[in-house]
Amino acid sequence: MEKLLSSEFVNKAFEQFSFALNRLNINISELDNIKITALALIISALIIFLLLIVVVIFCNIINLFRKTSSRQSNKSSSYESDSVFSEEEQQELELELQKELDLALAQRAELEQKKEQEQQNLLLQNQEKEENARKKKQEEENDYQRLNSFKNKIDSEISFDWKKQQTPNEAANTIDNIDASNLSYKQEVSKLYSLIGLLINMFGRGVDDLKIAQTLNYKTQGLSDENDILKLISAVKYFISLCQSDKFYKLENYQELPDVEQALYHLINNDVSLALVLLENLMDKSIDKSNNASENKRQQIFSQVSDYACCLGTLAENSDLMLATSVYEMAIELNSSNATAWSRLGDVYRQANSESKAIWAYQNAYSFADSEINASELANASQNMSNYLYAQGNTLQATKMHNIAKQYYDSLNINNSFTEQEIDALKIIESNQQQNIPELIANLLQNQHY
Repeated sequence: MEKLLSSEFVNKAFEQFSFALNRLNINISELDNIKITALALIISALIIFLLLIVVVIFCNIINLFRKTSSRQSNKSSSYESDSVFSEEEQQELELELQKELDLALAQRAELEQKKEQEQQNLLLQNQEKEENARKKKQEEENDYQRLNSFKNKIDSEISFDWKKQQTPNEAANTIDNIDASNLSYKQEVSKLYSLIGLLINMFGRGVDDLKIAQTLNYKTQGLSDENDILKLISAVKYFISLCQSDKFYKLENYQELPDVEQALYHLINNDVSLALVLLENLMDKSIDKSNNASENKRQQIFSQVSDYACCLGTLAENSDLMLATSVYEMAIELNSSNATAWSRLGDVYRQANSESKAIWAYQNAYSFADSEINASELANASQNMSNYLYAQGNTLQATKMHNIAKQYYDSLNINNSFTEQEIDALKIIESNQQQNIPELIANLLQNQHY
């Protein structure tokens, strides 16, 4: 019994123990599920929290982007309004400048038409003179006969020997004959070139260049443009400086050439032929000397001869356009950076209606011109390039070029009107011009030594 009891007790105890273990196992397994569930909830909460942070950051970024976009749009709108305003102002300025340019072109066209009419009148007069000459002489006169006869006529009237200070009658037979082969230039005096004597007279009196230019403009009644007046003054003064510096007197063949006194006398009487003879020989002899010179010295000589050629071309431009053109081209061959030669070459190309060549020459003049030394050439090139660009439809660039030229010519006051006092003084100078020629030439050559 005790054994049974003991075995039953054991069995029951074992059963109870097994049941307890099963319950404990069940409890433990349930406990693990709770932990896992709790852990999962915690992780989910963290993920949700992180997502909320990301959403907040994203919303802030979107708001910041919207603010930046609105600012940029505001700036853009303000910029567009400013640009529209500036564009309207620019259009108004462009219209004003275009009107001014149109007016300048109209005035220039009117002046050119007047000049063309005057040239036609001169051409008719020259034709009449040539016809009368044919009838009188029964044959064509060559260049030498016309110039030599003119020289003899002048020498027979006034043959003042400047070296010996003789009276006209005493010196009548002392003038040497000029070599006829050197006198081969035609002489046809235009309105402007008929004032060379007045130009020299005023220069001899110490009148400044701008007042001389204003006087020439007044005498030509505005038919000659500023550039033509300025370059003629420059050429005549340059020739006188060559006479004063003994450049011609030092030539080996000077005895065969016209005296500088004769050349100046003829120049005062608006005859440039003897001046052209002296300049041509000076150029030839200078180039001959360059053959035996060093490279640096040769370049200096070429640059100097290029300036001689500009002077010769300007004096010849009135009577022989082809001669002037070839001389200017030679000046550029000797010194390709000579802005004066390029500007004046453009002028003769324009007169010959070679527009493309003229613009090419003016572009080179504009490139090589120094704003201080070549202000006149720069203004001339700018004015003519402005006309070309305006015809091509490039209004803005044309206006820019036009303003450069206008600013320069306005500063010279060439077109200012003469006062009554100035007109009276000019009349006095002109009335005594022929009487004071000997004294004038002596004063011009006071620095020359024989």
